[in-house]
Amino acid sequence: MKAALVATIILDIAVSARSQDPKTVPVAARPASEAVTLAAGDPASKLAPRYSPHGRELKLEPSRRPDVAGFDHLETRLKLGRNAETAAGHLLVLARGARGKPYNLLFVDADGTGKLGATPITVEPKVARGKLWTQFQATLRVDHARPGVAVAAEDYPVEFWAVVDQEGDVPDVIRVSRRGFLVGSTRLGGAPAYVVLSDSNNDGVLGPGDWWELRAEGSKAADSRNVGDFAWAGGQAWKLETEGTSGRRAKLVAFDPGITEEEDSIKRDLFREDRLAERSAKPVAFRKDIDAALKDAAHRRSACFLKFETDWCGPCKLMTSFVFTAKAVADAADGLTCLVIDGDARKDLTERHAVNAYPTGILLDADGREIARYVGYQSVKETTAFLKKRKP
Repeated sequence: MKAALVATIILDIAVSARSQDPKTVPVAARPASEAVTLAAGDPASKLAPRYSPHGRELKLEPSRRPDVAGFDHLETRLKLGRNAETAAGHLLVLARGARGKPYNLLFVDADGTGKLGATPITVEPKVARGKLWTQFQATLRVDHARPGVAVAAEDYPVEFWAVVDQEGDVPDVIRVSRRGFLVGSTRLGGAPAYVVLSDSNNDGVLGPGDWWELRAEGSKAADSRNVGDFAWAGGQAWKLETEGTSGRRAKLVAFDPGITEEEDSIKRDLFREDRLAERSAKPVAFRKDIDAALKDAAHRRSACFLKFETDWCGPCKLMTSFVFTAKAVADAADGLTCLVIDGDARKDLTERHAVNAYPTGILLDADGREIARYVGYQSVKETTAFLKKRKP
């Protein structure tokens, strides 16, 4: 029955009972649950997630701020927590410490009251990936007020960063991302287990849609799942239900997904088909001598495949391992001039071809005209079809 796919169960319920309509399950057979209290996790611990959320972009506007130090002030507001829609938000003011120099001062309204701290966070900008990065760390107080809750606000550690090409440039946005994660321990079936919770969209509200993991003690790091989705421990599937918006209190509820853990693992393995694809004795050969390769291709009237990537791009590495070693892809690339281009090192080419994300693949005809492009991870099947779009 379809109801079996969504019915929750207790650990001792008979397998035959899984097909019952949840409305008919007696009171004594209601789902088992385990309460979990979470606290800030140690970034150096083995429980630290292997992923981090993408930063939110906050638009910066010119600001006249005679009350704080610095030059060329820019300001914005960051709204966080359950009351974000009605609250003014945390005021942020970015400034240069010296005229013409990078923005290296950040004044923060940590409590969301509109009052800036008297002392700015001061950092030294760094060059990375061909750009100038200014990164600040701060701790804000986020309001989680609701009836019956004694503590209305809690610490919310964040990182801000602004990126420009040159010292004198004015950033359009400042990005923000939560630092750290929450972790809690419990016992499932008599064995220790840990819940890891992360704020996936950096909104200060921890609950449905955010990322969580369930790890049995001693197990390897797991892939994140959204709160609302289930995870496994001790051969049992569990869902996480959060209480309030701070993420500090939650409970694990036993759940029957209607499939086994092994079946679930196979179903969620997005790269399974690519990993199992037939390998080529000669993977796609990419030239790195870009200028010489382009000149050579023009001389031979050869179509070109440009693969733009960076050394920090995870999907790029996956395609290198799974896709460009596949026989179907190598066969489709035969006769093409294939180039791999570091997007950080060759800004001239990323600008010429309007490359804004990685990986990006571009197919050019013998006259250097674009035939097709892709952005993001492409499977073996998708990449094979893409390369076959070339014109003779």
